[in-house]
Amino acid sequence: MSLAVADVIAAAFLFPFRAIASGSRRWPFGYNFAQFAGFIRLVWVGVSVCSHVLTAVNRYFCVVKPQRYSIFFSRKKAILSIILVWLVMCVISLTGALGLKFIYLWNPNSISLNGILKSDKKIGKTVNIVFLCFGSLSISMVVYGYGGVYRVILQHNNAVAPSLQGASNSGALLAQEIKSCRVLFATVFGFCTTWFPWIPLIILERGFNISIPSVALSIPALSTSISTWINPVIYGVMNRAMRKELRLRGLLEIVSVLLCASFAITGTLYSSHDLTKNIVPKNTALWYSSPNLLPLSHCILPFMLQKTICIHLYFLNVLFVGRMVQIEEDTRSLTIVVTHTVSYGLTTLLALAGNLLVFLALYRNRRLRTITNLYVISLAVADVIAATFPFPFRTIVSGLRRWPFGYNFAQFAGCIQFFWTGVSICTLMLTAVNRYFCVVKPQRYSIYFSRKKATLSIILVWLVMCVISFTVAFSSQFVYLWNPNVCMFRVITTAKASNVAYSCFGFLSISIVVYGYGSVYRVILRHNNAVAPSLQGANSSGAVSAQEIKSCRVLFATVFGFCTTWFPWIPLIILEHGFKISIPSVVLSIAMLSTSISTWINPVIYGVMNRAMRREFQNILLCRN
Repeated sequence: MSLAVADVIAAAFLFPFRAIASGSRRWPFGYNFAQFAGFIRLVWVGVSVCSHVLTAVNRYFCVVKPQRYSIFFSRKKAILSIILVWLVMCVISLTGALGLKFIYLWNPNSISLNGILKSDKKIGKTVNIVFLCFGSLSISMVVYGYGGVYRVILQHNNAVAPSLQGASNSGALLAQEIKSCRVLFATVFGFCTTWFPWIPLIILERGFNISIPSVALSIPALSTSISTWINPVIYGVMNRAMRKELRLRGLLEIVSVLLCASFAITGTLYSSHDLTKNIVPKNTALWYSSPNLLPLSHCILPFMLQKTICIHLYFLNVLFVGRMVQIEEDTRSLTIVVTHTVSYGLTTLLALAGNLLVFLALYRNRRLRTITNLYVISLAVADVIAATFPFPFRTIVSGLRRWPFGYNFAQFAGCIQFFWTGVSICTLMLTAVNRYFCVVKPQRYSIYFSRKKATLSIILVWLVMCVISFTVAFSSQFVYLWNPNVCMFRVITTAKASNVAYSCFGFLSISIVVYGYGSVYRVILRHNNAVAPSLQGANSSGAVSAQEIKSCRVLFATVFGFCTTWFPWIPLIILEHGFKISIPSVVLSIAMLSTSISTWINPVIYGVMNRAMRREFQNILLCRN
């Protein structure tokens, strides 16, 4: 798990931006982010190496010294050792960046961030010696540990049955432990194989000051990136239990593709905003000579690793022209700035964590994969998109008190905000129609609703809203501008018919939801007031079951939560846009914070009102099967 977390962090903060920088043939993300990406890279390498050392030590005591295994290893001790490794590597990385004036500069030829030490040459040599000693010690421990394990396994395989039984009585290893050792050894071998081309070149370049061609450095750099995804391949091939779980990855695969694509799209759109001026301290060279090769030849592999389609999206930058303009200056007090920043930061974390729990619960429990919960998945995916794009950047911008990401990304983030709202409303409308036919018209439910039809309806909603959102974004009559006092994007449009269309859409959606759940409420009320014989007669005539009533209550609570969080915003927008009444920014910002609650309130509702979902949440959080 420690290796997986490190690889996810590298895949989220390092490789997408590496791919964008390679495609654009420059580093467009600024000096500060270059230092942050270099810090992430150092932590990723250090944690990966130390995690492999810990696994080698663990396997050594488990197989070679089983009598002492329980003394040194338990679940708590293993967790504490992993936490200690992460903390030590973070401290070392920060110490190098702050104390030793270690800076990272982008080298487009080798597609990597090169670390340069601005201190004395003696300190630089000392640092290189420390790194070499750390690498040598780590490799020695891994080789010694797995060497001892290999010898014991070899003896185990050559032994006869009586000796095996005797070994078992004396505390020797089990067959399951041998399988675990083989998988972990394959993991270490894969890591060493992908990193081996890089190590000797670095030793030659840093230790002996031998100039290495950029092409020769770029190939090992690509090889090291393979280590971020080779481990799941090894688990799927060599671990039968893991392979079975990976076959059921449907929902998680979709979510991972969306998240990985989101980071790469962010970098792509952000790359068009030129931040090359005044981003590096004086007397520091940031740019190396640009390669004469085709840029995409260097960025194809990282894009494949991220499972995105952003090779083509990079060229869409030509469609975005202009410059970001704020509606007004930031006049918030320090208290309001802190409140907005903390609130949106917590919203981002709660939305991602809560909706991830929903995905995992549906993934683990097949009984929860009902037609009704397909709409729950749609809402959760929409909330994850909102928590990935608008809210993290709102948090950053609120703290900075300005919009630093450029005009292009402003239009994209505004488009995502519009898309999220539309998908959420349409999904709630579909759930209302579903519940109406399930409870009020049960005889016709099977005609209009099945798993395939529900999936197609959700896909249609997403496609329609995507087309509408991007049509609005590409239209010259609509522009998204950042309002720092409200912490949101405001749509500036010259099309008067758009306000009428939005009003009609909102009124129609609300009417369908109210009518659908109003009818359901009346049927449930009659159901609760009925006596036992009438209930039996109703069931025989195809009336709703108690399970369906529970589902209706949960979905009604979801709709009620959404409407409650969005209710403060709707009348203010009507007053401001319809009647041209000026609304104070503080009032609008409070209403905007209320709407953001809708991204994480749904998992809370499921956990409180749905017993099966609550059990899965508890099992996930307590790491129970």
